[in-house]
Amino acid sequence: MKPINFLIPIANWALRILPALILYLLFKDLLWSKDFNSVRYLMFFGIAICSILLVIGGFSKTHTLTILSGLFMLIFAIFISVLDNYSTTNIAYSSLLGILGLYFFANGNRKQSTN
Repeated sequence: MKPINFLIPIANWALRILPALILYLLFKDLLWSKDFNSVRYLMFFGIAICSILLVIGGFSKTHTLTILSGLFMLIFAIFISVLDNYSTTNIAYSSLLGILGLYFFANGNRKQSTN
């Protein structure tokens, strides 16, 4: 069975939008609190900025913005899972955000092969 190659760009854009959607649906109260003295707030704010830059990086011809956003998203997600005293729910969410960051750190804007 052959893969459906024309859906690859749609899947890549869905992966770019997913971190922003997760942050909005699950952590919007934290992000709207604007508590700049909280390290947890700053980590989530950093991921929010990275998720916006992932979407902007999708329109760029170079990989730099996407790769750096993915790297920082991965780093922030690791810090969040350590700062939240290993809460199971937060580890699940930060793991998902970290894996998405790792994906874009590794791939950049590279188009998948259509073999």
